[in-house]
Formats: sequence, C-alpha cells, structure tokens
Amino acid sequence: MTVIQPDLADWRERQYVPQYSMPPLQLQIHVAGQVADPDGQAVTAQLLLQNKDGTVAPVNSYTAAWLGTGLYQVVPSSADTSRPSDAELVWAYSISGAPQQYAGLLVIGYANPAYDNLPASMQELVEFVWIRFADLIDSPAGGPNIIATPYFQAHWSRGRVSQLMTIALGKINAIGQPWSSYTVDGVGGALFPVQLWGGLLGTYTYVECVKHLIRSYVEQPAVVGSGSITRLERRDYAERWRAVLRDEEAELKSLLDVFKIRHMGLGNPRVLVSGGTYGRYAPTRIAGSVAARPRMWARWKRGTNRSCAEPQHGSTTMKYACPHDRSKSRGQARPHTTVRGQGEVRAQRRPFRRSCCLPSLDRLDRSQHRLRPAQLAGPRR
Repeated sequence: MTVIQPDLADWRERQYVPQYSMPPLQLQIHVAGQVADPDGQAVTAQLLLQNKDGTVAPVNSYTAAWLGTGLYQVVPSSADTSRPSDAELVWAYSISGAPQQYAGLLVIGYANPAYDNLPASMQELVEFVWIRFADLIDSPAGGPNIIATPYFQAHWSRGRVSQLMTIALGKINAIGQPWSSYTVDGVGGALFPVQLWGGLLGTYTYVECVKHLIRSYVEQPAVVGSGSITRLERRDYAERWRAVLRDEEAELKSLLDVFKIRHMGLGNPRVLVSGGTYGRYAPTRIAGSVAARPRMWARWKRGTNRSCAEPQHGSTTMKYACPHDRSKSRGQARPHTTVRGQGEVRAQRRPFRRSCCLPSLDRLDRSQHRLRPAQLAGPRR
C-alpha cells in the first residue's frame, strides 16, 4: 500500500471532513477515458490517519457500495472521524486482473456547529469562499494573518465563515424591496436557492469576511518611542472605529427603510386579486410600479388610440364601465366612445382635445358632475 507523506500534500488541497461527521465519500472510475466498472464491481477502501512523523494509523476498512456505472461510495462512522487529523482514504480495485489503487486526501477538522449544521450545498459554498483567503502571504499555514497570531481571540475558521454567511443572507433578505425570508439551513424559512443565486450569496459572504477582518485589525496599537523607552499608542482607536461605523451605517439605513415599509403594509403588493391585471394598489418602491396604475386597460387595444372605444372584432380590449357614467351604469360594462366636457371646452374656447375617461386617479372619490357658473350663481331675483 502506498502511503502519502503528509508534507507532500497541502492541507488547503484536501477535502474537509468535520469532526464526528458521517460524510459520503465517493470514487468514480474511468477506464480508457470512459466511466466503467472494475472487475466484479468489487471496490474496497481503508481510512488512515497521518501522523506528523510520517507514520499512519489505520482507522477502518470499508466495502464500497455500487451507486451506478463506475461510481462507488463509502460512509465512515462518527467514531472514524472523531480525531482531528490529516488523513487519506485509499481505494483498491482491479481492472483486467491488474490491481489498482487511488488515495484521496482528507483533513478532519474540529467540530463547529455553525458549519456542521449547514446542508451540503451551503457547506460547498463556504468552501468556495474559504479558498479566496487560502494564499495570503503573511501566514505560514495560509489564510489571513489572524490565524498565525497567538492571541486567544483569533478564531478564523469555516465556522466563522458560516456565521458571516448567515449575516450576509440576512442583508440580502432585507437590504431592499421586495423583502424575503430565506435561510441558510431551511429552518424558519425557505432554503436559499444556491443553484440559482449561489454566486450572489458567495460574493456577499466574501464581502462580509473582508469587513470582519477589517474589524479584527482595528485595535492594533502603534509602537511609539525609540531605544529602551517605547509604548503602545492606542489613541487612534476611536477614529478607526468611526471609519468602520460609517460603512455599517450605510447598510443600516437601507435595512431600516425596508423594515418601515414592511410594517406599513406596502411590502407585498397584490395585483391580480385587486382590480384586474393592472391592479389598484398604492405606489411602492418596486421598479416599474408606476406603469401599474389603476385600470390602464387601454394598453390592451390594438389598432386604435381612442379611449373607451368599442372593441374591434377579435380585439382584446377589456370592457369596463366608464367611471363618468356611474350614475347610469353602476359598474356594468358598457363600452362606448365619449368626450368628457366637450360642451364646456367649446364654451370656454379652449383647445379641443379628446380626454381619456379613465384618468390615473380613481374618480369614485370625486364629484360626478361639474357645476356650471350659472348653477353656482344661484336663482335670479
């Protein structure tokens, strides 16, 4: 059996396995460039822990389950992954009578509920964010410098990235309209659709990680003085924190705006159940909502610019009652052609124009008729 020296494999290139987890580990076999089964569909695997001195400690052996052509799987127990360490999973099989093997490199990390409780799709997204910090120069183990510091406060891990992902998703839900209630684990709301918008959540999580590192490096004192007399200068901490606060307040304002709109009852406009296709709802912050004004059914007409015109044969014109004639129609559909105030316009010698009988504002709250000056003057004596 070939044993891989731990120093030859970078831990950042290993598959991460949480402590006490039971992850399904799979192997796909190719023969002559095509997916194919080995002899007798017989595949075994052995889990080995790698020690720092180059020796290995066998943990357990498995018989792989056949999942499909050329695809095999083993599932280690929680006892097999109970010890954090570098590890390797050695697969063994035969092709045309010749023994073959493949070693998969693993790293068993410490248990962290924030990461361990995530579904597989979210854990994979955490890995995509994690590798963006894998090659920073000021850390011997890779990642940000905060990993290499001896301070107790340094807890940079996949669990921290998972917590920052929850914060990022909370901002995606409420940073603008429409408000949403996605979650990272499907508890208390719908699971975020990673297949559709995984790039958005991954990028936002990366931004939150960068902001977290900025906050982590804020309180670094400056060494002042020379010779044997030096001291740590911390008086600029306040100004550093003000710079962080300004960045956070910009997002806080957007979150607060959405919160207020949501509690005003304008967060979820209803269209189809309130006045037909174009609805009769109040203005919102949704882009394009100005087009959804009450009863703009004239958009449906074809081949005519007249308002309230008689529908053509085969036309899709919607038949609504004219609001100027409610005293007669009382809401019954009676399509017709009308010119509002034609006599008044001519009497006042104003330019004649054809006016739409369905203005942007509902006329239910307006008077149905205008009083002419003669009516306003009262009876003559």
